Amino acid sequence: MIVVNKPFTPPYEVVERKGLGHPDTLADGISEAISRSLCRHYLEESGQILHHNVDKVLI
Repeated sequence: MIVVNKPFTPPYEVVERKGLGHPDTLADGISEAISRSLCRHYLEESGQILHHNVDKVLI
C-alpha cells in the first residue's frame, strides 16, 4: 500500500521586508535608472533599444 502524505503547511508565513534604505532596494533603483538612461541613449543613437544587462550593481 502506498501512503501519500500532504506537504506540511505552517500556520503562518515569514517574509522579509526591504525598505527604502535597504542595499537591495538601492541597487535595484540604481540599475533601473541606468537601464532607462541606456535605453534612451540607444534610441537616440541607433533608433532601437539594444540588448543590455545592467542588473549586477555593486554599491
